[in-house]
Amino acid sequence: MPSIDLVQSTVNREHARELIEAWAEKKHLAPITFIREGLIYYPYYHGQSITSIKRIFPLPPREVKHNWLLDAITGRPFMLSQPLNSSPFGVDETKKILDPVIDKQGFKENILDHLPRFIMRYYKYFYTPNITIENISLYYMEVWLFNFSLSDGKESFLGVNCWSGNIMELEENQFS
Repeated sequence: MPSIDLVQSTVNREHARELIEAWAEKKHLAPITFIREGLIYYPYYHGQSITSIKRIFPLPPREVKHNWLLDAITGRPFMLSQPLNSSPFGVDETKKILDPVIDKQGFKENILDHLPRFIMRYYKYFYTPNITIENISLYYMEVWLFNFSLSDGKESFLGVNCWSGNIMELEENQFS
């Protein structure tokens, strides 16, 4: 049985269904009819950036640490307030494990592209900061997948991240 680093989940199937129904209500697509559902393991990269911001003499540079989570399929970065905890988990082989599209180098490039704009906006710093990326790990999160029909008869596919409760737009081929 394969093993992955899994982040602890807080959203169960019933709660995920409620989130999808609330989403459909908010988008004026209710009522919906669930057709299929399943659970997959979705990849994310987690790492830490250390940014050195120069200040006027005689002040030493300011060191700023940020924890990042990057969707390993879409490349969307998220800043975290604290590091994630994961634990090795034996995977149920009946559930699909999605392969990352982005590698660790892609994680670094994405964060190095995103972070200077954040530093400029948040810290009002207009020079190129010195950034290092450390402790990159591949983590997986459980995602509930739902295939459902909308009130107009069209089918749709959405997922619910079991760690955050966020709705994710997914494709049919991500079903196991």
